Amino acid sequence: MPREALELLLDPETDAHVRALWRLLRDAGLPSQADHRGATNAPHVTVVEAELVGHTTIAAAARLDAPIDLVLRGPVAWDRGPLVLEVQASSPLRDAVEAMRRTEGETRPWRPHVTLARRAGDAGDRMIELIGPVRLEATVGVIRHWDPGAQVATELVDLSRDG
Repeated sequence: MPREALELLLDPETDAHVRALWRLLRDAGLPSQADHRGATNAPHVTVVEAELVGHTTIAAAARLDAPIDLVLRGPVAWDRGPLVLEVQASSPLRDAVEAMRRTEGETRPWRPHVTLARRAGDAGDRMIELIGPVRLEATVGVIRHWDPGAQVATELVDLSRDG
């Protein structure tokens, strides 16, 4: 069964930069998140996944304080699996996310990242060389809830809006 998720969407400038990396990979004939044609496909950081994300977790996510600053670094190929930009998050955000994950029964530590390709496989080194080193300072623009069963993404908080 597909799992629901809470996701942090990136500010427009960082979103555009990540999408350019997706296109670079795709144009080179390599695996890329650009190949995912879903209407809600966007660069994001998953906070928590659960069979059903509970109201307590959704309320906690909605209370996160703006701005939420992140640093994206990479690319890194994880064990011949995904190619990602690893995300450095502040201690308060990490603490809040770990609390939400415990509420949902998640026992694995949070490994915040933005996916560039779901499967790097044997092409990981080539992909990393093509992209070169990346360091992006980003801000979270939107916190959303993704329900894959209904194919619906619901914006919970728009942190990009003033006051």
